[in-house]
Amino acid sequence: EEEGAHLGAIRVIHTAFNAPRRAIWFEGQGASAQALTGLGGVDMEPEAGSPVAVREERMARRPGLYAARHVAGGVMKVVGPVIVAWLIARSAGLLPGLDLNLPRIPLPDIDLPDLPWLDINLPSIPWPDWNAPGWLVWIVGHAKYVVPILIGIAVARSEIRRRQTTAQRREKLRSRDLDQESKERDTP
Repeated sequence: EEEGAHLGAIRVIHTAFNAPRRAIWFEGQGASAQALTGLGGVDMEPEAGSPVAVREERMARRPGLYAARHVAGGVMKVVGPVIVAWLIARSAGLLPGLDLNLPRIPLPDIDLPDLPWLDINLPSIPWPDWNAPGWLVWIVGHAKYVVPILIGIAVARSEIRRRQTTAQRREKLRSRDLDQESKERDTP
């Protein structure tokens, strides 16, 4: 058995610039495995007055606004490059045409054989004559833009739920620790 395994395990999550963003404590059997997978655990409380504590307080005060900011950031990551590409394409027409006299490179002419394809007679399926509603057609046509936004909303909602359960676990651990301390003081 590992030394100190009874103490649990800690997982630290960092920002893109390697600043610690969150520390999570896992207790009990399999704490190391839980820390690796990130399932369960209790967020450790940051030191009072630290930037992380200020951030946590802001998130706890208005979780919906916090989630909306992250979803809006995700939307901009999806929509931003599309807008920039559109602007570049629009401004490319304003530039004078470049007349470059580049040499022509002769490419080889390779005679490739034709491959025989299998001819399979599949039965025709009598599909119902149905047209999807216009909004659904639009969503399917723009799925590569809509799906990441929906995933962002789902992740934001799950993060709000995770923070609420973490607060409940933290309070339960606090009361358990207070009970243990009072028992230790009462025993001679």
